Amino acid sequence: MTDARSSDGRRPGDAALVRNAADAQQVQRGGRLAQRRRDRELNDLRAVLATAEGRRAIWRLLEHCGVNRSSYDPSQRGDSTVFREGARNVGLFLMAEITDADEEALVTMMREARARAQSEALENVATRTPSASDKREDNDGRESV
Repeated sequence: MTDARSSDGRRPGDAALVRNAADAQQVQRGGRLAQRRRDRELNDLRAVLATAEGRRAIWRLLEHCGVNRSSYDPSQRGDSTVFREGARNVGLFLMAEITDADEEALVTMMREARARAQSEALENVATRTPSASDKREDNDGRESV
């Protein structure tokens, strides 16, 4: 996954960090500024990933972006594939940022998501299984639900 940053750490639309690229002091200062900005971004993301709520929210975004599924759907028009691929690209960027912030976070999020899915599946089974109090006899004397 390629980041939309240039080699000096800037993203498209960021203001230039130096006015004179021939000035070694400006270049060094700009490099330090870019590194501080990047450290702040990663620390912000680490703070979000440090909580179960933050990891759930980020996982929900990744699922919405479709990072784990194909963008191509043969039943849809071609431009919808391009739209889904754009969303997927955002998700891939987010995954790269997560990995930069905390190499173990994605694995943790996957495990937590799997545990939630299993728990929800058990809850769904439990809500569909009638309890003894739900059983009653119908007119023929047989038990029914």
